Amino acid sequence: MRNLFRMLSLATLLLAAGVWVLTGANRGWTKNSIPLKSADPVTGIEGVVYERKFVPGMDFLAASGTVAAIFAGASFLFQTRKTKSK
Repeated sequence: MRNLFRMLSLATLLLAAGVWVLTGANRGWTKNSIPLKSADPVTGIEGVVYERKFVPGMDFLAASGTVAAIFAGASFLFQTRKTKSK
């Protein structure tokens, strides 16, 4: 059980870091939409249009690190099995 929690902790941390890097490694706060500049086809005036897109930030990494630390701490609640030697 102890090793299960430690592996779960490592997997949580690596998965969260991988998602963060693959989605752009945003060093700000997590965003649900991103601004895109677009020009009006008739007038040519530039405007901002928001596209819905999940971009995890540093708070995402902090939260997943906290969950990983809880899993790692929970691994210390279980004792290791001692084998009897003759």
